[in-house]
Amino acid sequence: MVSRNTISESDNNVVLQLQVKPNSKKQEIVVDSLDKKITIFVKAQPDKGKANKELLKFMAKILEKTTSDISIIAGQTSRDKTIIVKNDTKQNVERKILEYER
Repeated sequence: MVSRNTISESDNNVVLQLQVKPNSKKQEIVVDSLDKKITIFVKAQPDKGKANKELLKFMAKILEKTTSDISIIAGQTSRDKTIIVKNDTKQNVERKILEYER
């Protein structure tokens, strides 16, 4: 289960609070068992938006969406980001994240 502060739903959209770790050895998603926060590890360096682009592609793959359905709405230059997933439900997004993590 993901923390209520980490994932929310409004108007057929889902908002996620993520921490992104660029320049990692592999792409992966981790939900912390204690605080239930979501951390995304991406291979790209945080240079000229490369890590952000990889994050959006990776989340689109996990959530079975197109990259146009997912966008960063806060934290463009920060490791702490807020993304929005259009036309989905909180339950569906949470289920897919937890399934992918395993």
